[in-house]
This record gives sequence, C-alpha cells and structure tokens, in this order.
Amino acid sequence: MKITINQNYNAKLVPVFKNKENEEFKDVLLNLQEKGIFKGEKGEIFSHVDLTGGSTTVFLGLGEEEKVTEEELRLAGFKGAKELAKLKVKEASVNLTKLSNMCYRKSTKAFAEGLLHAEYKFDKYMSKKSESSLEEVSLGLLEGKEEKVLPGINEVINLMDGIFVTRNLINEPAITLTPVALANAAKSELEALGIEVTILSKEDAENLEMKAFLAVAKGSHNEPRGIIMRYKGGNAEDPILGLVGKGVTFDSGGYSIKPGPSMITMNGDMGGAGSVIGAMKAIALNKLPKNVTAVILATDNMISGDAYVPGDIIGSMAGKTIEIHSTDAEGRLTLADAVYYIVKKEGVSEVVDVATLTGACVVALGEFYTGAFTNNQEFM
Repeated sequence: MKITINQNYNAKLVPVFKNKENEEFKDVLLNLQEKGIFKGEKGEIFSHVDLTGGSTTVFLGLGEEEKVTEEELRLAGFKGAKELAKLKVKEASVNLTKLSNMCYRKSTKAFAEGLLHAEYKFDKYMSKKSESSLEEVSLGLLEGKEEKVLPGINEVINLMDGIFVTRNLINEPAITLTPVALANAAKSELEALGIEVTILSKEDAENLEMKAFLAVAKGSHNEPRGIIMRYKGGNAEDPILGLVGKGVTFDSGGYSIKPGPSMITMNGDMGGAGSVIGAMKAIALNKLPKNVTAVILATDNMISGDAYVPGDIIGSMAGKTIEIHSTDAEGRLTLADAVYYIVKKEGVSEVVDVATLTGACVVALGEFYTGAFTNNQEFM
C-alpha cells in the first residue's frame, strides 16, 4: 500500500468524534445517530457504498476528541483499511485534522501506521493467495503542515518495513528457516542498506569457546550460526548500542521435552532474532545517527544421541560453568554467550536483549504486555 498526500478519491475514510459536528457529512451522521446506527463512539465503524455514484464512505468512530490516544488512532486506521479492502476499494483518501490534545505529527504518524499494519499477510504457503485490493490511501494534511509531518510519515513507512521483515521471519516454518537460512536472510535484508553482516560458523563459535551456545546446538543436524550486524550511523568515537536477539529456530525442549501442543508454535522461538533483524532494517532505512551492533546466536534445540541432557555441566564463553537442570532453558545458554560476546568483542556500552524466553511471562502478564527486566532504570 502506498501512502500519498493530498489526493482526492471517491472512496473516503472519515474519522468521527462523538458530540462534534462534521460539516461535510453533517446530515448523514445526524441521520445515523438518530437511528442509533452510528454515534461516533470509540471503535465504531459504518460503511456506505453508493452503487450509482461509485463513492464509498467509511465512518470511523473515535469517541471524545480530547480523550483520543495514539493507539486508538492506529486501531482506527487499521480497521478503516481492512474495511476498504473488504469493499474492494483500490484508492481512498482521508482528511486528518488537528486534535486538541495531541501533536499533529504524532496523530498523523499513528493513523498512517494503522493503515500500513492492515496490509500485512503471510500467505506464502497458501494454494490460494488472498487478494489485497487497497493500493493507495492519500492523507489530506492541513495546509502548511506538510514539511513537519512528511518526515514522520516516512519514518513510519520505514518502521513498518522492518516490522514486516520480522513478521515474515517469525511466521516462516522451521523446516525452511534453519539457522543458516536465518543468517542468509539477515544478509539479504541488511547488506544492501550499508549494514556490515558477519556470519560465524560452528568452527568460529568453537574458536571463541561459546560452549553454552554449542551445547544447545549439539542435538541438531542443522549447522548453528552466529550473526553479527554492525550499523555505523554515528561518529567513530560515539558509543555503540548493542541489540541481542534469541535465535532458537525451533525449540523442542530437548530431553526436557515440551508437550506436543506447546511445540506447534516453537518455530517462533527466534522471535527475538527476527525482531532484531527487523529493527536493524528500520534503523538503517531511517538513517539514525547512532552506532548499533546486533548479535544473534542461531540454533535449533533438538533431541538426538549427541544432545545435552539434564545433569550435564557445561562451560561458557565467560569461563563460568553451568549445571543443566532443564534442557528447555536453552535460551539462557545461547544468550549468555551472545551477551558476553557483544560486550567483550564488539565493545557495546549498553545492551537490549530481546527473547521469547519463558512461557511464564504469558502466565504472569497475559498476551498484550511484555516482561522487561533491567539493572539500569534510566536506560530502560
């Protein structure tokens, strides 16, 4: 989907606020309100298709204007784009006004982000591909605000590009997204953007004494890989931010095997790695004036005659020994070596470590919150 500026199309998205008049659609909205069909309440949506005149109007309820949040604008943009696609609309326009409680750049970015979220699909392995009819949404901006708002919209477009890379990697099944394939994906997505990508082989990991990482990798016939990504957008003397992503491309639990139903989504146990690769793409596309280095140690956690087992005592790159109680705690082992490597070998000053580390987070917090732990609250 293209996001353009100030084009006028027959199909329109119309944000509607409760208890606030919309001059252009005043009579229609009053009629809908009197019949109890649409009142502009938060989350409401109503579509009108004029088959004779060829126009389509989708009203998006946002509730009271002074209480609207960025997230509600994202959701409105998302729902509006989904509705337009369902109605087979190819091009649409929307006029975005200034909200009383929010910066115009922020509100416009949020709505554009919601529109773009609606475009995503993963139908690579479907025999019948889903059709996406919505090709363009044009944002009608307030006169004189283009110079302020356009950089924000471009930033969102680049961010969504990175997010879609992440989603594609996480949705890819383990049979095709092996550690080697993940490394190749990082190179193909990032090198053309000027990011230096270095791939570590199993032998490289052995030379670095990444014993914890290699203990997890022992049970798989798929070769493990280390993926080092260096973005140099700042000055040479500037500090380097470190990103580490858990890259377990399939987690059976090893000999501490998971229940069968719990394994179905374990191709997504490299969600941290996918997030880091997507983040690096967005960082490069937006040309951030920062130095950022990312590290992924990628492997499967499988069962074989050579796999590590509970009771084993293994080493680590840091020189510490680790007693294994559960082979399903493999993420901590791969990350121990990854974090040590990025600090000692890449010289980063701060580290953000992203991982699908434990199902206990979902038990504690549910599916819409992320568990975060820090030893530096200011950095958090």
